[in-house]
Amino acid sequence: YALFGMYHARSVTVAEENPYFTVRDGCLYSAKNRREAIFEPKKDFLALLDKLPSDYEEREELKIPAGTTVVPPYLLSKRSKVRRLVLPKSLVYIDAIAFYGCKTLKEVIFHPESKNVRLYRSAFAYCTALERVSFSKGVELYDDNVFAYCTALKELSLPEEAALGNYAFYGCTSLASVTVSEGTKSIPL
Repeated sequence: YALFGMYHARSVTVAEENPYFTVRDGCLYSAKNRREAIFEPKKDFLALLDKLPSDYEEREELKIPAGTTVVPPYLLSKRSKVRRLVLPKSLVYIDAIAFYGCKTLKEVIFHPESKNVRLYRSAFAYCTALERVSFSKGVELYDDNVFAYCTALKELSLPEEAALGNYAFYGCTSLASVTVSEGTKSIPL
């Protein structure tokens, strides 16, 4: 896991004299095991980065561009200044730890017409300033801990057809009101 989390890296090179590693199709492999890549550029992440302004983490509002289907891990870091996140109708899933620990994020707005968006493990965990989430129909908090330790979150309204993973709101110590809509699919025990 030494190279895990290098989502901004676009390429890797190996000295010609190095007998231990090789690069094929932009991916780093061990010379002994050429089937399992040690490192490969994260194409979804890089494609999204190419669409965003270079100072996207310095802005107060971040609108993920229309047509984006995936928000990859580590899009916003702990040092980000983004306070409001607006997600597009085209969104299919938010990968694990995409916004993990983003301490300034206060509001997340899903496009009202987006459907069946999956949120993976700890996607918004430890966003300690997060106060408001506007879900769309059919959002699936698919994995565990999606909003864990969002300690500023005060109220929650689960949309129709929502599905929750375990500990979705664990440690949300300010959460005082939860509304479950008529079409909420499941809430694990």
